[in-house]
Amino acid sequence: MLIVTDGSKIGGKVGAALSIWKGDTETKTRKLALSNYCTVYQAELLALCVATTEVKKSKSKSFGVYSDSMSALQTITNYDSPHPLAVEARQNIKASFLHGKAVTLHWIKAHAGLKGNERADGLAKEAAENSRKRPDYDRCPISFVKRSLRMTTLEEWNRRYTSGETASVTKLFFPDALVAYVIAEKEYSPSNILHHKS
Repeated sequence: MLIVTDGSKIGGKVGAALSIWKGDTETKTRKLALSNYCTVYQAELLALCVATTEVKKSKSKSFGVYSDSMSALQTITNYDSPHPLAVEARQNIKASFLHGKAVTLHWIKAHAGLKGNERADGLAKEAAENSRKRPDYDRCPISFVKRSLRMTTLEEWNRRYTSGETASVTKLFFPDALVAYVIAEKEYSPSNILHHKS
């Protein structure tokens, strides 16, 4: 049995999917919705995790699980990774092995014309675009939290900067704190500082 997984983010919406094949026949599909703040990486991991759940539930004995996300596959096969989806996937694979099932994970090149991969890609896009239900996965990625905190901090800094009575000379050059931040971030980046030293 062959299970092809994929994740997608379109127009700020995130979806994941899997397409299950027996020979040349697609036997089952799953479309999964994720919260809009989730990443494609999370979608890829969710699809792989759900695929391993399907393996565990199936009566078949041999499975190939395919993904075009090398990073998601590496997370699952890295036993030091504490990501909850990777841990669950590993537990599912172990339980499947204990029940005499052969499970192999494979990386496939994205958009290389493989029927199952193109199908999973289309299903993941549908899951992202047409989702009107409660998300199947809604854990907030750390990158989203960091970005949100940075934007909130910058907006507060800009509010104080523009409404403050001080720094009138600085405001002639930088009327907006956000512009000053962008310039300072570029000028004083670690690579730029190292470049000027050498």
